[in-house]
Amino acid sequence: MFNTLPFILISSIWCLSFLIAVSPIIWGHGAGIGEQYLYFAVVPLLFIFSFITIAGCLSRLGQKGIIQGTFPREPFHKIYLQRRIYGTCWTQLFYFKPLYAIALAIPILKTFMLRVFGYKHSSQFTVYPDTWIRDLPLLNFGKGAYISNRATIGTNICLSDGNILVDSIEVGEKGLVGHLAVLAPGVKIGSQVEVGVSATIAIRTR
Repeated sequence: MFNTLPFILISSIWCLSFLIAVSPIIWGHGAGIGEQYLYFAVVPLLFIFSFITIAGCLSRLGQKGIIQGTFPREPFHKIYLQRRIYGTCWTQLFYFKPLYAIALAIPILKTFMLRVFGYKHSSQFTVYPDTWIRDLPLLNFGKGAYISNRATIGTNICLSDGNILVDSIEVGEKGLVGHLAVLAPGVKIGSQVEVGVSATIAIRTR
């Protein structure tokens, strides 16, 4: 079951999004040329919105497991299983860079994407498609925060004892995380504080 779970989730996200996107063309069979062109124009928009919505809604099956703590990396442990569900749904969107970049570029779509994946705070911050973020319910980016490209916001790390450490990360208003910087679990960056290029901030540092 554990090995088939990602396949079920991924297939559901892609297949349902595709079916919703092409539905105007299917149902509009026999329409005039003008209407057909309109349907083709609508398809990408439907696919983008459907993909984000379906992935986000499926991620809610595992969002209760996105909590702080130390948990065993065991397939059928309740928290790890929920994290696997959430992570599978989020990474389908995160690694689909063209769609993810579009979502980040449109404020309304960005806010919707963040909310459906469990983010609870201000969406008025800057982040890039190649900035590593995960576990959105544990993130708190203040208004005007700037998270540079290729920075790593590491809410979780694997430990050598077979466990996983998970903690929240906070960047205050107008805080800046530099290019290639790494924030470990539990890090809190104050307002207008700058983390420099390639800097590494250790676990639970304020």
